[in-house]
Amino acid sequence: MNSTETDQRLKLIFSTILELPADSIDDTLTPQTCAKWDSLNQIHLINGIEEEFGLQMEFEDQMRLLSFAIAREIVAAASATT
Repeated sequence: MNSTETDQRLKLIFSTILELPADSIDDTLTPQTCAKWDSLNQIHLINGIEEEFGLQMEFEDQMRLLSFAIAREIVAAASATT
């Protein structure tokens, strides 16, 4: 899977859960820049990413998932090991 495809799939997850237009999602998206990114939606993001990419995020990755850029890193690292 290439990075463009990964970004598109991640943007769909983030836009659906955080109710944002996909074209507004970039590496600067964090809980501090998005009012809808609360603790419950954090769980929804984790579940959405795990389901979409068929992976099980380690607890440490779940805790550091604090930006769109980090989500991309987590998925890329998981893809590299499978």
